[in-house]
Formats: sequence, C-alpha cells, structure tokens
Amino acid sequence: MCKIENIQYKYLCGAVDLFNAGTNEFTGSLPAKDGTKGIYSNEFRYRVIVYAEDKTPLRVVASYYWGWQCFSVTDDSLKTTKEFEASVEGTAEACAWLQSEYDKA
Repeated sequence: MCKIENIQYKYLCGAVDLFNAGTNEFTGSLPAKDGTKGIYSNEFRYRVIVYAEDKTPLRVVASYYWGWQCFSVTDDSLKTTKEFEASVEGTAEACAWLQSEYDKA
C-alpha cells in the first residue's frame, strides 16, 4: 500500500513566523494505479503548503492531480484543492484527505 508521507506543520511554516521569510511547500507523488511506470505515467501528484500573511500562518492548502507533469506547469483546472486549519491537526487532516483521495482511485 502506498502512503502519503507524514508532513510536519513546523516544516511547512518555515521561517515565516520568525522572519516573515516565507513558507515551505511539500510535494510528492505516488505510483499510477493503472500499473504504468516511467516518466510519462499518470502518477498521483500532490502539494501541501501553508499560506501566511504578516508572520501569521492562515491556512494549510492541499492539492492533487493525476498526471506526469510537475505541479507548476499542470493546468489548475486539473487540480483538486482543499483548505485546512493552519495547525498540526490541519496538516494531519490534509495528509489524511490526500491519502483517501489516492485510495479512492
């Protein structure tokens, strides 16, 4: 069984609360469900990021899509996104949601 990696909220916050320097994003992928492998397989690709303003984390946002291209060049209309509370619990909920979406396919 493939699993979404446990993402730490502290990592996502980066240095935003100390220096307002920005947050970290976490991206990953899980194998395609159709058994294809290689550079052009339709993998489950995901990203989790914290959005912040004025040194305050506002929300955790998780997104995913099935495809072979990287997140930044994939059309937003192909991505599914959901927002969560900016907290350790919200990050855990985001990971659980991504895992359930992968498992459903």
